[in-house]
Amino acid sequence: MSSIELYTFLFIIFCAILVIGYIVANAVQNKQQIDQRMQQRLTTIEDDFVPATTGLSLVRIKYLTTLSPWEQALEALPGMLALEKTIEQSGRFFPAYRLVLLSLGLASLTTLITLRYTDEAFLIGLAFFLTFYLPIYLLNYLRDKRLAQFEEQLPDALDMMVRAMRAGHRFNDTMSLVANELPNPISSEFGITFDELNYGVDMRVAFSNLLSRVPSVSLMAVATSVLVQRESGGNLAEILQSISGVVRSRFKFHRRVKTLTAEGRMSVYVLAAIPFGLFGLLDVTSPDYVNVLFTNPLGTKIIGSGLLLMGLGAIWINKMLKIDV
Repeated sequence: MSSIELYTFLFIIFCAILVIGYIVANAVQNKQQIDQRMQQRLTTIEDDFVPATTGLSLVRIKYLTTLSPWEQALEALPGMLALEKTIEQSGRFFPAYRLVLLSLGLASLTTLITLRYTDEAFLIGLAFFLTFYLPIYLLNYLRDKRLAQFEEQLPDALDMMVRAMRAGHRFNDTMSLVANELPNPISSEFGITFDELNYGVDMRVAFSNLLSRVPSVSLMAVATSVLVQRESGGNLAEILQSISGVVRSRFKFHRRVKTLTAEGRMSVYVLAAIPFGLFGLLDVTSPDYVNVLFTNPLGTKIIGSGLLLMGLGAIWINKMLKIDV
């Protein structure tokens, strides 16, 4: 074992000791924190007010109480609340600490593999952080994909609600129709809201919870229209029909923008894949030519600088192609 591998191994052990020590120190306080979080959530519902900082739904809080004390201690770590909210918005239900441990495990494994080829600190750190962020990136991708599916299903749900209200159904019953007839994710989210309304939760609180689970501009317009109509009156069916047309037109425009920018987005993937493809081809045909990049200190710096510039270029192109509609 080289000195770099030994130092890395000792660093991992040191981090593990710190985590275990933190768990032991917070094990006693953790149960009180969970109880306070539950009590705060129940109090906000009882007082007919849900602040923007309310992080977890009742379902997730009940789920957290089933964890063991050391798992609850991990869930109480800083940053877990935001990660839990992202997990809930992605439609998954698992503790946030498992995602963090998975990221740490993958990052540590990648670091050890990188040490087999180079002892350059920059490359080792870059491999660690990229691998650590990979599961979180995939979670954000799943959340964005689920929110996009919700946006796509929202016009059909509004049209169904309009037809049901014109047929004589109450607004709460139209949400039940959406929950029973349409696929996920809109059926599950509207079903949760329908259950909250049936349990006596105020409509403003129920829609606030829905917006917390599904942060959508279109859904915010629907919730605002429904709440304003309850205060001032009006034909809710016509209002929802107008919003459905606007949302559908907005979704079509968004699809058109994606079509027009497809060439630019594809160029990102092609340009990012070319260096790796050439590296694999040269590694097969001329391995001695490629090994210089790992044996020469200047070669490792070139690899690290190239990966960093490729990442920055991909981010920059995506920012240029991202158009808010």
